[in-house]
Amino acid sequence: MAELSTSAVAWDRDRVAVRAIWVRANESVEWIAAATDTFVKGLRDLLDVPEWIDVTSSPWPGEVDAQQQHVRENLVAYEGRVAVGSGCDISLYGATPPSPQLTIHAGAITPGNRIPLHYAGLGFHPQSTPLSRREVVDDLIALAVRACQPAVVTFTTTAVNKESGRTGWQVPAGYRVWIGPEVGGISTTADGVTARPLEGGTLLSAPDDWEASAVAEAMNATLEANHLDEIPHGAA
Repeated sequence: MAELSTSAVAWDRDRVAVRAIWVRANESVEWIAAATDTFVKGLRDLLDVPEWIDVTSSPWPGEVDAQQQHVRENLVAYEGRVAVGSGCDISLYGATPPSPQLTIHAGAITPGNRIPLHYAGLGFHPQSTPLSRREVVDDLIALAVRACQPAVVTFTTTAVNKESGRTGWQVPAGYRVWIGPEVGGISTTADGVTARPLEGGTLLSAPDDWEASAVAEAMNATLEANHLDEIPHGAA
């Protein structure tokens, strides 16, 4: 296996993200607003970021009706024209440092063809928005599961994505990979990878001091050993 790092946390030098992917399509405005609000409320506690704002510096509303209106005002558009059937794209930022970005893309009329169209992401940059506490990572995964009822959730880095070579609908690799029961189960893991139940699925974890190549190798081996390649999505 690739050489392992001796640093406390290897991923603090790279862009990191929590990403949830689901297969459902055509979600309602009400569902999207509720999922976003669940995320925002959970992140306030986990990251100690009390307010989340959009690109115009407007705060995420507290009232349900206003939240739903925010969703309606953020339909996917190209060159100013709404792309009918493409759903909405919500982007929020922490109003005070650290200021990670929360993105939710949902409501498209199909789950996607070559790539998933329905996902939520929480991104951190090592210089501007570092994830300072490794202890919150598993809780962020659990929050994503509760908010979105996804098929998979990952906590990963740009380098792990590149090293693993897993794209599109393939189950991704990462320092954490949560796998929903509809995707499959875990009966064996590669050396160093652990598995435990979480929010009705299984959470795979790689050590935080492993470099990207080691994480990608071990997670790929674990997924292959359990015959987990693509997320079942019904697309041709």
